[in-house]
Parts: sequence; structure tokens; C-alpha cells
Amino acid sequence: MHALQRLHRGLSEGAIGFDYRVDLAACKSHRDCVRVCEAAGAIDFARAPEVVDERFDLVLDLRGPSAFTQHQPPQGYRHAGGDERALVDAVLALRELGGEFDKPRFFRYDDKLCAHSRNERIGCSGCIDVCSARAIRSDASRKGKASGQPRRSAPRPGEAAALPPAVGGGVVVEPFLCVGCGACSTVCPSGAMGFAYPGAADQGLRLRTLLAAYAHAGGRDAALLLHSEGARARSW
Repeated sequence: MHALQRLHRGLSEGAIGFDYRVDLAACKSHRDCVRVCEAAGAIDFARAPEVVDERFDLVLDLRGPSAFTQHQPPQGYRHAGGDERALVDAVLALRELGGEFDKPRFFRYDDKLCAHSRNERIGCSGCIDVCSARAIRSDASRKGKASGQPRRSAPRPGEAAALPPAVGGGVVVEPFLCVGCGACSTVCPSGAMGFAYPGAADQGLRLRTLLAAYAHAGGRDAALLLHSEGARARSW
């Protein structure tokens, strides 16, 4: 912060603000910023661009256009652009996403039932077209070919963890992009794509966590409402 203050004082035109952004309209290109920031060496116009490949769980995008154009961006991504209000909302939202969590798998896919392709010819593409997160892509060119990857479906109780290689073809769903809207299962005509409702153990753990957090925050007499088509609504 002290370096930024010195940099700000050293530039008479005020082209660099305390938000680290450069006002290109005010910049006179006389390189005073390089001289003031010489100790840190953070500004170097002759430095070659570096290619960086990193993995992040949370991303705050301050660029003008968003990196994603789909209706539902990846979870953990927030785009603020130049909107100060959106920036505050994005920072507050990302702050609440700290900690560890397991990404749910919202879908079940059976490639044997999929009608997307046969003999490398495209058939049904309903799930690809309807996915608002762009989490589904075609794998038609590998129909009937071994992919070398384990099957995407989870092993059944009693099965060994190591499963035979999956057969290519059909569609591929990226579980880390899927947000669980269930639209793909709604439009699938063959039943190959289904919504994976959380199991009883997962539901029980979630309810126990919610009730424990409620009690820890000072809550009393928590009310739990359960609803089903058969038994209707019941509260405890």
C-alpha cells in the first residue's frame, strides 16, 4: 500500500488510482511510474508476457466483458466489470464461499441409452442445446470406441472401485460446470440423462448441519417441514 501511495504521488497526471487501475486517457507515457516503482520492479514495459496456467476455486473478474457468455457461469466465478456496486456484491458473495465442500454430482448418465449419435452421425442434441451452463458437449466422434478413461457412472454397492474403460460416444457432462437445474433430464427422450436426487445419507447430513448451525447461532425450537406428493406436508 505504501508503494502504491508513492506511485500515486509521483504521477502528476493521476493516471494510476488507488484501485490499481490505469486511466489510459490521462497517461502521458513518460514512464514516471517505472521510475517511482523501481524498488518493487512491478512495472516493466519491456517485460515479455508470461503464460500462466493456474487453478482457482474462486475468480473475481474485473474486466469489462465477462469471460463467460452463457446464462449460468461456473460456480465460484463472479464478474464485476466497472460497476462498483457489482464489485461490492461480488466480493461479499465470494467471501461466503470459503472453506471446504464437496461438489455434488447432479446427474446420472447411461451412454447405452443415449440417442445423440450413431455411426458418427448426430441425432438428438436436446441436452446440449438446453444446458444453460454449457456443461454438456458432444462425443459423437468416439461412439463405440474405448476412451481409456474409467466409466463416468459411480460403482454400485459391492462393486470394485476400478471399473472397465468407458465407451466413447454420446455426450460428455462436465460435473464441475453442472449447476443441477435438471433441464437436461427434462428434455432427454430416451431416459439416458436423469437428475441425481441426493441420497438419504446426504440429505440427513445436510439437515443435521443446518440444524446444528441454527442452534450454534442461538436459534431455538427449529421447525422442519417435509413434503411429498403422497404424504403431503408434515412439520416437526
